[in-house]
Amino acid sequence: MNENVGMISGNTRFHDLSDNLANYNDFGIYMENSNNNTLSGNTANYNSCSGIHLVYCNNNTLNGNYVNINKEYGIYMGSSNNNTLIANYAYSSNGRIWIQSTNGFWRQYNISKGIYLHSSHQNTLKGNNVNFNNLIGIYFEKSDNNMLIGNNVSSNEERGIYLSDSDNNMMSGNNLIGSSLLGDTGILLRDSDNITLCYNNVSHFDSGIFINFCNKIKLIVNNASNNHEGVVLISSSNNMLSGNIINSNRYSGIWVGYCNECLYSVQYSTYYSNYTSSNNNTMSDNTVSNNNYGIYLASFEQNYSRNNRIYHNNVISNINQSYDNFHFNFWDSGYLGGGNYWNDYTGIDANGDGIGDTPYNISGGAGAQDQYPLMQPWNEGDSEVISIGSASSPPNSTVIIPVSVVNVTNISVISFDLLYNSSVVIITSVSAKENFTGSSVTPNIDNINGITIIVLNNSNLISISAETPVIDIAFNITGGSGSSTSLDIQNLQFSDSELNPYTPAVVVDGQITVGIKGDFNNNSRVDFGDIAKVAFIVAGKVSKDPRADFNGNERVDIEDAAKIAFYLAGKGE
Repeated sequence: MNENVGMISGNTRFHDLSDNLANYNDFGIYMENSNNNTLSGNTANYNSCSGIHLVYCNNNTLNGNYVNINKEYGIYMGSSNNNTLIANYAYSSNGRIWIQSTNGFWRQYNISKGIYLHSSHQNTLKGNNVNFNNLIGIYFEKSDNNMLIGNNVSSNEERGIYLSDSDNNMMSGNNLIGSSLLGDTGILLRDSDNITLCYNNVSHFDSGIFINFCNKIKLIVNNASNNHEGVVLISSSNNMLSGNIINSNRYSGIWVGYCNECLYSVQYSTYYSNYTSSNNNTMSDNTVSNNNYGIYLASFEQNYSRNNRIYHNNVISNINQSYDNFHFNFWDSGYLGGGNYWNDYTGIDANGDGIGDTPYNISGGAGAQDQYPLMQPWNEGDSEVISIGSASSPPNSTVIIPVSVVNVTNISVISFDLLYNSSVVIITSVSAKENFTGSSVTPNIDNINGITIIVLNNSNLISISAETPVIDIAFNITGGSGSSTSLDIQNLQFSDSELNPYTPAVVVDGQITVGIKGDFNNNSRVDFGDIAKVAFIVAGKVSKDPRADFNGNERVDIEDAAKIAFYLAGKGE
């Protein structure tokens, strides 16, 4: 390459690149086709392209590097998988690019990003500090199955974290603080499905969390407060918002559907000539308070949002508590489940069942009502929950995934469809756990189409407050390393002691990721810890793990220990 590079590394493995200075170049540190390396404590500032630039690099660790005031990217990763980024600092990437507009004039746009992943999968970003970048703090494009955990992202001019065309990612425990600029967004998801956001704090943005053309997004126990809009869903369906705190947003708490006021947050977008409705979303167990609009279901031309379910929320002291201008949305979960708590509800509860005797009227043209308003605030700790676990397992292995329930009382039947990618996994068996006597399971397994219908019956009724497994599902892993499948629970119903069906408040789907053969400590690479594990198995110091039988002789022996050691030394496959 002709560019000026501070440090360049190609086709290297197991190198330690630490405590170096790589400033005032085109690229500070450039790595290509390099695996299993460690970059720590390096300083790569004032470079005209990237501070650290990785292309086709896998299983590397970047820890505690300083990549500040680079023109385009602090850290760039292209087509790079299974890397771990921990506690790096990416501040003030200030690049600009000139773009010719359609009318022949030239305009100047910032393109700088703190951390940018393109076509990169199964990476972990943990505890990084990404602040004061001109455009985007952390940007994933066409990048799947990554995790963002405990990152601090603040004062980036347009986006804190932005995922575009990136599926099956997870964000947990990130802190995002905006610059209160017109148009900045805390978390923006676009054309991205099966994303889980939990325990994130998002404040002082124009839009806190903005979801656009996305499906199967789960927002669980996030705090989106002190923004202009808290949570916005546009052209997005089959999403779940549960347990979130959405407080003191100047315009809206939860907004579903077209929102002209929200378009400042998606400036330069070309998507908005193709609006569709937002349907089949579930909003439960949220606290929505002190906003201008609390929960607002909107429409655009003939694109009406429908079949959205809103229940078990605490809607408190909003200037406009609720709005719905189209029929066929549901503002309660029936008499057995109840509706929402509205602090301005003036009805009475003559029979003391905790549910108001008259409906709560929802503003807007739909004439919608919460038929069963709650007399006291809902305690989200009381929610009934069903969840299916997640796992990472190597190719050609078997993994058991439990289905668990929480806070259920006198349940006689649990029935649901489980959807999965049958090119990645197939189901071999479904069985009832022995935690409850009287349980039996009837599965209808269809591995061709990737759907299994599961019905659990219990003649003694199931009552439990703590999370407890009730079903075990055995999967064979048929996909290759790096592939994954979501485990989606659909068409779920519980039945009570009288066989009355209803839908529980919270459903948590799972995921199976096909990991790397030989990765026993689940850190997305084969390292000395894995060699030690196989050695201990051979020495009889730990229990046997059939995944360590690399030579296929149905036992773990010295040949298997040698095989993994040779692989790590670069002498074997």
